[in-house]
Amino acid sequence: MSLHTARRPEPAPPSPTRDPVTLMLLALRPHQWVKNLLLLVPLALAHQILDPLPLVRAILGTLTFCLVASAGYLVNDLLDSEADRHDPEKRRRPFASGRLPRIAGIVGAVVLTAIGFALAAFISRGFVFCLAGYLTLSLAYSLALKRQLAMDVILLGCLYAGRVVAGGVAAAVALSHWFIVFCVFFFLSLALSKRVGELVRVRREAKLRLARRDYGVSDLHILSSLGGASGYLSVLVFALYLHGGTVQALYRAPEALWFIVPLLLYWVTRIWTLTLRGGVGSDPVLFTLRDPNSYVVMGLVALTFWAAA
Repeated sequence: MSLHTARRPEPAPPSPTRDPVTLMLLALRPHQWVKNLLLLVPLALAHQILDPLPLVRAILGTLTFCLVASAGYLVNDLLDSEADRHDPEKRRRPFASGRLPRIAGIVGAVVLTAIGFALAAFISRGFVFCLAGYLTLSLAYSLALKRQLAMDVILLGCLYAGRVVAGGVAAAVALSHWFIVFCVFFFLSLALSKRVGELVRVRREAKLRLARRDYGVSDLHILSSLGGASGYLSVLVFALYLHGGTVQALYRAPEALWFIVPLLLYWVTRIWTLTLRGGVGSDPVLFTLRDPNSYVVMGLVALTFWAAA
């Protein structure tokens, strides 16, 4: 078999639906909106989750990020449609498969962005700046930085952490620097898990490199080492955060929060073991949403915070 024949993408399997509305909804990736619940975290940590005005502002901010993030997904899929046709999973996406016209993605991205910034203006000027910064970094990632070694995963981690910062701005809640650093390391670990999961799949397909990424199968060892280390560093930073004066002032029984440390260690260890086995795939967020063990861990973490309050 020649090299030319080996690289030719197989046609995408037929879709069970041709409804444009359904296809557009799929392109918006609503399952990814769960990431934007991070905007509610500062309000919860400050014990103001039941305060009406901050809660409304935080919820409005979450909705705003959902709209703008979906606009970013449309742009990303439009730019990647040709490369996605060569991917056994991504070739089923609406634009890559040709089931949704490109003009729909362009119009959708413009409309969603305009509505998002209109809503952000009702929150605060600072939140508009946060949203603009998020959109700028997201577009920079889609246009160029996702093909840059190391820069792509660092930027992905910062985009996650940026949601937490934006949530604090929306609700006018001050965030601990320790907690922001925890978010950076924790979400950098998730971003690296995404790349490692993609490389594990590429290795199973007997290929050498990721399409449109500056990574090859030979990078698996270093990326998995960095990802695991980043996850454990986030747990260390969280432990240091528990020593801070903010935690001591907010909780009646702050020592109970130490139970969260072994929970985080368990989750990080498990996610990385499964990633290297190929069980997580290329989307750790989607895996978490389908993983019963993750729900148990999240429930125990929430219960611990409640018990310590």
